[in-house]
Amino acid sequence: MGKAAKQFRFDLVIRGENVAPATVRVADLCRLLQACERIVLSLAGAHEVAFSLVGIEKSSNRLVFEVASRERPRLRKLARAIASRRYSSLPRPAWAGLSALSDLISSRGWRLDWEFQSGAAPDASISAECPVPPPPPAIKRRGAATLYGKLVTVGGVSPHALLAQENGRNVRVHLDRELAKKLAQRLYDVVGLEGEAVWTADYEIEEFTAARVLPYRDGSILEAFDALARGAGDAWDNVDARRFVESLRAEAMP
Repeated sequence: MGKAAKQFRFDLVIRGENVAPATVRVADLCRLLQACERIVLSLAGAHEVAFSLVGIEKSSNRLVFEVASRERPRLRKLARAIASRRYSSLPRPAWAGLSALSDLISSRGWRLDWEFQSGAAPDASISAECPVPPPPPAIKRRGAATLYGKLVTVGGVSPHALLAQENGRNVRVHLDRELAKKLAQRLYDVVGLEGEAVWTADYEIEEFTAARVLPYRDGSILEAFDALARGAGDAWDNVDARRFVESLRAEAMP
């Protein structure tokens, strides 16, 4: 069995008048945990990350979390953003998650302290006196684009498709009925679409409207070479590959 991945611990401490495990509503605790998960997962980006609540100290308002040690630099970046009140360096979803968490903390009159083990990151606080504002409206860009991905779903009353990309993101695609019919024959294949995209400020595709299905078929490199060989026929049968390459190099030299 392989060694378990090293974990990094940090605590969230809810402070305020009469704050205790018995006085914190379950609904508020769920909202707090969901916001924290959204923030950590947004910082992680495309790769998966295990984020766990591993303890609530007895008779305490201290929540203990663990995350893979590789996430430490991202949490340090988060702590610095909170401490300096400068959030533009964070991914937009993480900033939005912090703002939602700040709204909850402020509405309850609490203060939320982030404390990191061994001083791995600066301690930081969110409160009504130090709130986190929402991120500014996203700057969107629109233009022609080509999109490739595995076709997961297609159809619907308002025709659309869902393409799974290699980075783990799913992109919803708007299309007309004729394109939907064509794509229905390619379900679970990797397809290429040409159309118009809307990008967020982070250059992630937010919307895509397909205009054409590209003549693309997913295959191996061996299949590609086989197709090239068949297309060339016997044109290369009597060519010495080494001499041919050497002649090209000789012609290129001054």
